[in-house]
Amino acid sequence: MHSPDPEPLPGRRCERHDLALGPDGQCVLCRRDAAPPASRGRVVGLAAFLVVVLGGAGAYFAWNEGWLRGADATAEGLPQTRVQWKERHPLDAPGPMRERAGLDEAEDYDLAAESFQVFVPEGDGAGGARGLLVWISPGSSGEVPDDDWGKVLGKHRLLWVGANRSGNERAVNTRVGLALTAVENMKRDHEIDGERIWVGGFSGGAKSALRALLGFPDVFRGGVFCGGADYFRPLPAPGGRRWRSGFGRPQLLPAARQRSMALVVGTEDFNFTHVSAVHAGMGEDGFDDRRLFTVPGIGHRLPSAETLDEVLTWLDEG
Repeated sequence: MHSPDPEPLPGRRCERHDLALGPDGQCVLCRRDAAPPASRGRVVGLAAFLVVVLGGAGAYFAWNEGWLRGADATAEGLPQTRVQWKERHPLDAPGPMRERAGLDEAEDYDLAAESFQVFVPEGDGAGGARGLLVWISPGSSGEVPDDDWGKVLGKHRLLWVGANRSGNERAVNTRVGLALTAVENMKRDHEIDGERIWVGGFSGGAKSALRALLGFPDVFRGGVFCGGADYFRPLPAPGGRRWRSGFGRPQLLPAARQRSMALVVGTEDFNFTHVSAVHAGMGEDGFDDRRLFTVPGIGHRLPSAETLDEVLTWLDEG
C-alpha cells in the first residue's frame, strides 16, 4: 500500500514548480524527481515485463499460425547448398510470362544477384534420375524448412531447390521466372526425371507456384500448394460476393488440365474458404487430377512431414 503524500504547508510554494510545499519542504513534483532509483525501476521493470510477455505471446501466436515459421523457417540438420547460376530458362522472359501465364508485371532481375538453396538427399541407393521439387517461399529463404521434410524428400527420391529473396515482396513474374530458371539449371547439374518435376509453395508462394504450373505445364508436371491458391477467373465467395481473379487466362490451359494439383490447407487457416473455392472452380473447369488435402485443427502454417508424405505419394501415383 502506497503512503499518502504529505499535507502541504500553508502559504509556502515551490520556487521551481509553483506548487504548495509539504512538511518535508518539497512539492509533489520535486518529491517524484527525488524518488530512489529502485522505485522508478519498478515501473520501468513492469513495463519491460509487459513488453516481453505480450511480445512473446504475439510471437508465439505468429509462430503457431505459421506466419513466422512458414516464411523463413529452415531445417538445421540438412546439408543444404547455396548456389548461383549464370543462365536463365528460355521462358524466363516478359513475353512468355505475359502470353502464357497472364502476368503483365514489368519487373526484371539480374540473375547474378540471385542465389538458390539446393538439397540433395543422400543414401537412397537407387541410382538413376530423381524427381525435383521447386519451392517458392513467402519469405527470404529458399531452404527446406524442416528436417523431417528432408527425410520425406529422400524417401520419394526428390531433389529440392528454392530461390532466396523470392518472397511475397517480389513481383510474381520474377518469382515464377526464378522457379523456371531453377529447373533449367538443376537439369544441367543433376540427372532429373522430367516427369517428376513439381512446383510448390506456402501462402503467397503457393499462389505464385500455382500460376507457374498453369502458365508452364510443359515444364512442371504437378504442384503442391500449401495455405494459399489463386485462379484466373472470379469465383463465388460467401455472402453472394466473388473472389477476384489474380491473373489472366493461361494460354496452355488444355495442357494444364492434365497436371496434378494438390491443394493443402488447415481447417483453421484464414485462406481455407478461398482455397476450397479454387479447388471447386478447378473441378468446374475440367481439372480432374486435383485433390484438396484438409488438415484438421491447424491454422496458416506449413503442413507436417506426414502430410507432405501423403501429398507426394498421391502425386507419384498420379
